[in-house]
Amino acid sequence: MPPLFPPAHAALLAVLVLAACGPTGGGASRSSSGEASDAAAASCDLAASILPEAGEGCGRAWIDANLRLNDIQVLGTHNSYKDWIAPEEFAIFMDVAPAAARTLDYAHEPIPAQLDWGIRQFEIDILNDPDGGRFLDPLLRRRAIAEGRVTPELAFREEMSRPGFKVLHVPDLDYRTTCPTFVACLRHIRDWSVRHPDHTPILIMLNPKVTPASWEGATPVLPLDGPALDRMDAEILSVFPPKALIRPADVKGDHSTLREAVLAGGWPTLGEARGKVLFASINGPDFYEPYRAGPGGLAARVAFIRVAQDDPDAAFVMWDDPIANQEAIRKAVADGFIVRTRTEQDTVEPRVGDTAKREAAFASSAQFVSTDYYKPNPAFGDFSVAMPGGAIARCNPQRTAERCGGVAVE
Repeated sequence: MPPLFPPAHAALLAVLVLAACGPTGGGASRSSSGEASDAAAASCDLAASILPEAGEGCGRAWIDANLRLNDIQVLGTHNSYKDWIAPEEFAIFMDVAPAAARTLDYAHEPIPAQLDWGIRQFEIDILNDPDGGRFLDPLLRRRAIAEGRVTPELAFREEMSRPGFKVLHVPDLDYRTTCPTFVACLRHIRDWSVRHPDHTPILIMLNPKVTPASWEGATPVLPLDGPALDRMDAEILSVFPPKALIRPADVKGDHSTLREAVLAGGWPTLGEARGKVLFASINGPDFYEPYRAGPGGLAARVAFIRVAQDDPDAAFVMWDDPIANQEAIRKAVADGFIVRTRTEQDTVEPRVGDTAKREAAFASSAQFVSTDYYKPNPAFGDFSVAMPGGAIARCNPQRTAERCGGVAVE
């Protein structure tokens, strides 16, 4: 198994055309940049149709006043918590199901390191564990021990023993994680956000898992019923206060439906959204129908849901393949929806150096572009994904690029 990542390369550099827009590095410099922009805003023409006409030193103030959450593009990670499968266990996996094992041969740094790098979208898989301890004895580890293989102890045993949602990819098989509980993952993001209050809004995609591994002896997985979904929202609110969130009700406002608000430009401005997070579940009807069935509907919930674009609760949509769905993505972005796509899947493209999906993802103008390779895996060559121009966040290529004059959002 290769090391997790090669030595970090030079920090990302934002491409700033207007020098007075301020630095885009760590939290302190972003905060001071925001304060400087606030002080200069009074003399800026924030009603200018394009940023260069707003006035000298007005880049940040104009961006925060004129761009909305769906007017940006940032980089995210897929299965953001995932650690390597232990080598001894991976060898068994390859013997039993080599094709499936190859798709899981990747990992990520801990979430705070990803945030420092510039990642602004995360995907977290959660599993219902109301009593605690359900995932303490993974099948693949048991099998390795039975065969006399030396394999690492299960990390985070104490945290995994406690009641609450657990974070892992495939129960019993791909279970090693950099943050074992949902609350732990969220605290990583919240703590970083508090230290960097000027950051671009962060999307946290949720993938609640209800399917166990297919191998004999696998741990049963509990369903996500109404009480479980209530606990999910409660765990989010135990970490993020409402003022730190962008929720369906915040976007819906006085409109009759969330979809109507989105089509009418109801996403918050960047000035309103900086330092905040939003949640979106990527599951289908088995999840979202119970989730929005209670009093108040989706407006009473924390997370957006993935539904068809003609659904009254439509706001967030996703396509994994940006080549096959290029036009659909571009139309959804133009209409006002938030879109997530990917630059590769199942380790296929990195193994052969295929960059077609990577280029198509950025060209599609999807606001959130997700990858497993913001740093390359040396075993697969030098395939990696970075924001074009080196910025952490840029003006959306389709919606706002011509208005921004090349200035980075973050």
